[in-house]
Amino acid sequence: MIEVNVPDIVTEPSFQVGWPRAALDQIRSVERAGAPDGGEKPSAYVLVTNHSFHNNLDAIGSNTQVIAAGCRIPDFGPDVGFNRLKDVLESHERHKEMLALLDSMKEHYEIPSTFNCENPEFAFAPEDSPPRLRFGEVYSVPDARGKEVPARLYEAIVLEHEKAIMGCYQSLDGGQNIMVRTPITDVELAAWKRHPDTFFRERRQIPRQATNWLELALSFYETYKSTSREKLLEWMVTADDIDYLKTLSQADLAILYCERLGWGAANKR
Repeated sequence: MIEVNVPDIVTEPSFQVGWPRAALDQIRSVERAGAPDGGEKPSAYVLVTNHSFHNNLDAIGSNTQVIAAGCRIPDFGPDVGFNRLKDVLESHERHKEMLALLDSMKEHYEIPSTFNCENPEFAFAPEDSPPRLRFGEVYSVPDARGKEVPARLYEAIVLEHEKAIMGCYQSLDGGQNIMVRTPITDVELAAWKRHPDTFFRERRQIPRQATNWLELALSFYETYKSTSREKLLEWMVTADDIDYLKTLSQADLAILYCERLGWGAANKR
């Protein structure tokens, strides 16, 4: 692990500019250079961190930034490209400990400021703050006719740029599904940015916006990886290579199905 300790503020998740580009270039340069004794260099994971606020007082809120790459590890690093979903999954499995470390660094970067895991924006909010919206709780909301009815919140998204929440409610009599837009405060917006997956007091996976067909395929794979082989073949029965597909295992069939879904979805855009 190497700390570069430079004042650069990188605002986009890219290794093409600033200190991430310089760090990656140095890693690749070391990779290409021969060992001093003429032998073969060992492989290594390289984590490069930067705390820009140490040398840049205008970098408040930038937090720690990290780039992880492999030296003589050909399938690990931000500049590594993949052409198949299976290759991505196999790489994730080979380097799962390192990926888990990176996830832990993201999750545990800040020292907790509360003893009950409460979001600090809520724990230290003024007493007159508006009540929070929480999944499973009942609220009085207007129905299609404008009449206030008790309804349970079951789904919601935060509209960051509009400073609002779009919530989906079900009336307690079960007869109505109601969508209601609710404004949120700056404090609530800051709390959502800190912990978007638990903002509504129930952990929900936040979908990432896919930037290419492989990321779409990975998203589909999380949904369909446990689908039965029979069901997958049923869905792919019209494929030109159905005879070949029938020879595949459930695991390989799920991967290929999600590859094709991702490719098809990306090319419909």
